[in-house]
Amino acid sequence: MPFPPFISAKPAASADLPKMLLRVYGVPAWALRDVPKASAFLAFSDATGWLGHGTSKYIKDKADFGIDDAIEALGPIAPLQAVSLPVRRLPASRLVVINMYDASKLTSRDAFTEAFRNGCREVSRHGGKTITFFDPTADWNYQERRVEATDTARVVVGCTLANRDLIKGANIIVPNEAARETYVALVNRVFDEQWRLTSEDADSMAKLLG
Repeated sequence: MPFPPFISAKPAASADLPKMLLRVYGVPAWALRDVPKASAFLAFSDATGWLGHGTSKYIKDKADFGIDDAIEALGPIAPLQAVSLPVRRLPASRLVVINMYDASKLTSRDAFTEAFRNGCREVSRHGGKTITFFDPTADWNYQERRVEATDTARVVVGCTLANRDLIKGANIIVPNEAARETYVALVNRVFDEQWRLTSEDADSMAKLLG
């Protein structure tokens, strides 16, 4: 098991997969400290690294004093790249801030996939093996509805599984109940059909994620 055994919150779903322990937590965003401690907490942002809205503000509120200034000193964050710094007050040893926007300041499935990969590389570069992050559905739908929870879950879980060479455990915090049900159903499906993860079928992952 890649995580410490003692935790405060129980996962809404858990899948112990080949090379990956994937867990979903249905806790409020402000209760992020109730999840197991991981090597790194991922925060999705832009080139500035600003953690001022959506789920990011909860990371900022619970993180070390002066975290904004510390992130700003590492910026600007290059498109689709990540920076990190050690933290003490989050349930992680490092905070990894990922710029999920490309050079045109746009994001997409491919852009997020690359940015997520680079975030995992940053975790691995510092010897980390486990990550925690928020479901980004609500953030992506800020001001106007852009994505459905089902689509976000597929992208997020797909990105997580695709980085099993770097990351061995992931906690996904999903505060929204409706989105949580989507993640739980998907993670349970992944567990039931985990043989697809080692299948030689080129489309096996796509079939697994629906």
